[in-house]
Amino acid sequence: MSQSYTANTILRLGAFQSGKTSGAVKESFKNSLSCPNLVNVFIAYKTNVNKSNQEFHIKNTFGECVNLITQESDLSVFLACTEKNLKCFNDNYPIVISCLNHHKHLETLLTLAALDSSYIFDIYVDESDSVALDHQRKKSNVRKDNLVDSLLRQKSVQNFICLTATPFSEIASNLDWNEINSITPGEGYNSCLLYTSDAADEGLGVDLGGRRII
Repeated sequence: MSQSYTANTILRLGAFQSGKTSGAVKESFKNSLSCPNLVNVFIAYKTNVNKSNQEFHIKNTFGECVNLITQESDLSVFLACTEKNLKCFNDNYPIVISCLNHHKHLETLLTLAALDSSYIFDIYVDESDSVALDHQRKKSNVRKDNLVDSLLRQKSVQNFICLTATPFSEIASNLDWNEINSITPGEGYNSCLLYTSDAADEGLGVDLGGRRII
């Protein structure tokens, strides 16, 4: 069934170790330069290793000139200040949030995005490559995360981007996408394709949200 989202939804499919995270962080940095009210949110899906990886790329790309939120307590402080229309960061630096897809983190993000504030949000869901490896071994049950769905409906969220190595994960296969793009491996990255469903093994196209991935 088609869903009505306020956010522009983008699915980016990249092979294992193809530089999906580093490319997204570089994009977010460029967007921050042209939009001072933009808050980039990176949600590490499934693993702490993925969270550490995205924070490495954020620090490497943004340098020291960034308001980086990595702890749930700091995210709560940002929420409290925004509710009271108080500034808690250096206005000259962009705001970037790095968190896990834990219920508490998503709940705080949802409350923040729902506020009547000047901030707009680009949300990157960064799925660990281990998610793709799991899908090689077994078929997992697809379920819809209501908090993610609610985030997509907030007017302040302009872009929702999912970075993944497989189109069969729970988020990739269970949302409607405005765009579906393939990621070209970045410089210095060695890629390894992980689309190993029966259809892919047989060289058939995979139907995903009314579109066909070959």
